[in-house]
Amino acid sequence: MDIAEHLISISLGVRFRANFIIDDELGAIVDHLLYQKGSFFTPERFPKVRNKLNEKALINDQTNDYLLINNSNIILNYGVANRLDDPISIEYLIGAFEEGVIEGVLGEYKISQMNRLGYIRRYSFSEAAFVRNFIGDRISIVDPEADSLNLTYSKRLPLTEALARKSVNDYSNVILNFNKPPEADSLTLSVDYQRYFDPFVEYVDQLRFEEFISDAHKYNENRIPPLLAVESKNES
Repeated sequence: MDIAEHLISISLGVRFRANFIIDDELGAIVDHLLYQKGSFFTPERFPKVRNKLNEKALINDQTNDYLLINNSNIILNYGVANRLDDPISIEYLIGAFEEGVIEGVLGEYKISQMNRLGYIRRYSFSEAAFVRNFIGDRISIVDPEADSLNLTYSKRLPLTEALARKSVNDYSNVILNFNKPPEADSLTLSVDYQRYFDPFVEYVDQLRFEEFISDAHKYNENRIPPLLAVESKNES
């Protein structure tokens, strides 16, 4: 199974110690993202700005895309399925986040004490036989007639480099959620790949963002397909 064909949306995020310079510069940051020449975060893609206390969000109500900015998080959520209105590649989207947020906001405003990166990939599987067999393989012993599933679990992945360096306890963490509500026809899967930095990092180049993205892609490509394996069952 080529899971990339089932990808429907992604989220990218970075968390840092509360940096109150962002509170003071929220307006300037949003203007920079919206109107800088060549920016991905244009008013055409994000036509509305939502304001809350110490927080702004660029949003698109029609597509549910958004970029959230507050004094401890910046999160991009973007749909990628059936985007005839905006047919961009995942690589371009990730590059835009790196340029506009990692380098353009964190770097330009000298945000420090960063402690987590996150990358969520969401998939949807709608083929009826696959969905039925996937649920049956996992919970038929408990209830052969079950037609829904909501399963979440996480796994911590120590980093080899952290194990070899004194006083460095960086690690990756993966949270997986399989969900098929009773009223739905499709099974959704979210793969939340996270990297924690202990101690916190001071400069954006220490995030090694491209390496993090590569590791997340390898996890999705190599670890997820076996989890989706089902036994073929003859239909009566």
